[in-house]
Amino acid sequence: MQILEFANGKRLWFFQCLYGGLSRDLLEALVAYGVDNISYIGTAGATTSKFDIHQTVTPAFLINPDGTREDLNWLTPVTNISVRGNSARVSTPNIETKRWAKNAIKKGIDLVDVELGYFLQYPRLKNPRIKFRAVLAVSDVLTGENRKDMTEWDWRDSDKLMPEILKILYDTLGISDSEPLPVRAYRHVPIMTPSSQTDSHSVVSPL
Repeated sequence: MQILEFANGKRLWFFQCLYGGLSRDLLEALVAYGVDNISYIGTAGATTSKFDIHQTVTPAFLINPDGTREDLNWLTPVTNISVRGNSARVSTPNIETKRWAKNAIKKGIDLVDVELGYFLQYPRLKNPRIKFRAVLAVSDVLTGENRKDMTEWDWRDSDKLMPEILKILYDTLGISDSEPLPVRAYRHVPIMTPSSQTDSHSVVSPL
């Protein structure tokens, strides 16, 4: 992981994406450690052209594997990030055929990704003491006139998301985006590290 220390004394931990169920293992470890301020940033596929490439949203509902819909009003909001759409987890993007997309639309699914569903189904995240933000950036659109495949995504697309990512970072730190944020130190730390070296409680899980 990477640790950013700012001149105002605040600190952020950054973790790279872990695929699928491994992401939940990381989350459980962080919560067990006592981390209480977590922001998740990931990419998602949109089933229809109601969403645009690069659009960032916090999902409003989770569609569970059994088809039930769960309200996500317990998520911590992010400044100027809209709350909309029904999110669902898939085991792999490889299942997202045209037939699959058609069935997903019938079920009311708007957004799909591989990791976030594990987080949203983790009951300890709903503890009032924990702030958990979830933001999905639309990286591909599966059907409609704006259809675009994830394989067309490159570094230029990631660069376009930087203003949105900065909003999330400021919210995570609990400060205004007009406040200067000079970095005092940056370091890389292996995940398996004595706790004395990682005494922060603000975590960002990035794209």
